[in-house]
Amino acid sequence: MEPELVKYNARVSLFPPTTPMQTIRTRYFMLFFGLVAGLTLAIFSGCASHEISPSERAKANAALLALWQPGASSSNPAPTVTVAQVQRAIDSGADADVRNAEGETPLMLAARSGNVGCVKLLVAKGANVNAADNNGTTVLMDAAKASNVDCAQVLLAKGANVNVTRNDGWTALMVAASHSSTGCTYALASKGADVNVTSKDGMTPLLAAIRSGNNDDAQFLMISGANMNAKDKQGRTPVMEAAIRDDAAAVRFLSANGADLKGKDSKGETIFALASAHPDIVAILKAAAPK
Repeated sequence: MEPELVKYNARVSLFPPTTPMQTIRTRYFMLFFGLVAGLTLAIFSGCASHEISPSERAKANAALLALWQPGASSSNPAPTVTVAQVQRAIDSGADADVRNAEGETPLMLAARSGNVGCVKLLVAKGANVNAADNNGTTVLMDAAKASNVDCAQVLLAKGANVNVTRNDGWTALMVAASHSSTGCTYALASKGADVNVTSKDGMTPLLAAIRSGNNDDAQFLMISGANMNAKDKQGRTPVMEAAIRDDAAAVRFLSANGADLKGKDSKGETIFALASAHPDIVAILKAAAPK
């Protein structure tokens, strides 16, 4: 049997009547709910519709670049910049790839100062890992110059180009080798850096290492296939450079591994003539020279 519908005021209803107090409570609840919903919508709509003005962005960009000044572009040490400072600038509307007058980006300045925390944050915010300044110096080169392998690894993991050259033809591997940045040299070579690349002045990574007295990198590059007899614009080879520098250790390992001891530079001077001021080097060369 179906239940009978209860009649109230001669009208059919499926629900029992409400008391006046219940009606008032319901109305107050609906009013409160409507106010809360409206306020919430207004807040989120305001946040979503807020756009950073050009002047606000310019101010945020200037603040972001100023974090590393003075120092990052000169011989003076850069100030310590925190991740929180960079995050605040980004949150205020700063562009992660904003450039200063020298064409440097915040990522370059962070890498140059060896600030791996800021490097990670800027990369996460979309900073270009292959950006180059007005001289063609890249972020990776800045990390190599700072001898900061952690920064270099972050950049390499994000696809930084190991073989791009700056305006003078130098690569990040040359920069690493010339700054005794052995960790960076290994990291770059493992990612395919060309060990025989030649700059506009005939510089090679091996020559750069020898000229800086960086024998650890020189031996690593030699084992990695670097040409021991490549010449610079003066016609000088790595072993010639080592002899001129009175670097006995470098002369020994280069001559012992097949370096040419008979060649001449662009002025016609032999390695023995170039080493004449260093009797100990001459003795090493004579002992290593083919009989």
